[in-house]
Amino acid sequence: MPESSRSGFGRYLYFPTQNHLTICKPKTQLDENYSAVRDFIAQQMRREEERKSRERKDEAAAAAAKRSKESAAASAPPKAPPINEAHLVLGRRS
Repeated sequence: MPESSRSGFGRYLYFPTQNHLTICKPKTQLDENYSAVRDFIAQQMRREEERKSRERKDEAAAAAAKRSKESAAASAPPKAPPINEAHLVLGRRS
C-alpha cells in the first residue's frame, strides 16, 4: 500500500486492480468505489446534521438560561446602595 497517497482524512481504501479512471468514474452504482464514496458522503452529512442539532440545542439552552436569569433579576428586590467612605466620614464626630 503506497503511503504517499494517504491523506490522513477518512478511511484509507486500497484497490490494487483499479486505476485512476475506474476509481473516479465507476461503471455502475454496484461498484465498490461508488459505494465507498456514497457511504462516505452520507456519513459526513449525518455528522454535519448531528453537529447542527447539538448547536441548536446548546443555543436554546443558553437562551433559556438567559431568560431565567433576567426573570430572576427582574423579580428580585432592589439592592441597597453600597456604603462608601463619604458616608462614614459624615457620621463621625471630630
